[in-house]
Amino acid sequence: MSAISDMTLYVGLEILNEQNIFGAVMHLYNMLQQIDGGCKRIPILEELRNVFKSVVFAGGQEPTKDFANIFELFCGAKIHKKLGNARAMLTEAPREEPRTAFCKDQKISMSKMNLSAAISFHNFYTPDMDFWTKLIDDDKFTRKFPKLTSYEELFARYSPSELVRRARDVLRPEYEGPFPIARLNCFAVLDLCTEILIAIARRFKELGSAAWPPEYTRSPGFSNVSEVQRICIKSAISCLRLTMTDVVVEQAGCKNKQDNRLRERPPVVIMRETIMKVCEGKNVEDFLWKDV
Repeated sequence: MSAISDMTLYVGLEILNEQNIFGAVMHLYNMLQQIDGGCKRIPILEELRNVFKSVVFAGGQEPTKDFANIFELFCGAKIHKKLGNARAMLTEAPREEPRTAFCKDQKISMSKMNLSAAISFHNFYTPDMDFWTKLIDDDKFTRKFPKLTSYEELFARYSPSELVRRARDVLRPEYEGPFPIARLNCFAVLDLCTEILIAIARRFKELGSAAWPPEYTRSPGFSNVSEVQRICIKSAISCLRLTMTDVVVEQAGCKNKQDNRLRERPPVVIMRETIMKVCEGKNVEDFLWKDV
């Protein structure tokens, strides 16, 4: 079961890295929720944000501010310090091929989760300490377990059938819980996120300059946006970057989350309406592999 689930997730997690599509939607949805942007809670995005927050967001927690820079970290931006200034600054994030950028080992992304899946497969699924801790539920025994040269002491304490029962209880939530991650259909998730970004790009193209606050003088290009999906997604992410930057600037002047200035910013309104429309009627069950 571990082998089957692991290889399925390995492939699935790899495709979620495509063009930063999944990460962009997670950062967008989180921003709308954090600024009280009027976006209702969407069950599937809530579950995905909770499960993947440790690999999508810097620091492993949902950011409550500085959304633009944290998104750039996900895309491959590198943290550095300017001489004479101890405050960490961001370089410009790679735009075209962030996954092959020079700073790829420092980026906040899903690559660590992919690596974990690959290692577990090539190590024949040798349980790690996190699993043993849940399985044995004895801190004293767990602390000395790595020093043991064999499993004799473990099997002297628990019979094989007892260990199997305990393992079943540890793993069952991944298959039967409220959001069973082992059954996640990453292809369906990627389709949803792609649909959201394409809808965003088309909406911004339709509105043109009306999609932005009056003081905005720059906007992304939209050549052939309705014909080429890759260009469409790239345009949507450009709009997302500008919207995040706009929110961060305005957020500095807001006294609290309830300040309506943020939720009524034109690009925020478009993002909110688009994501809610695309996700309308979609349930968590729609994104899980079905029993055949």
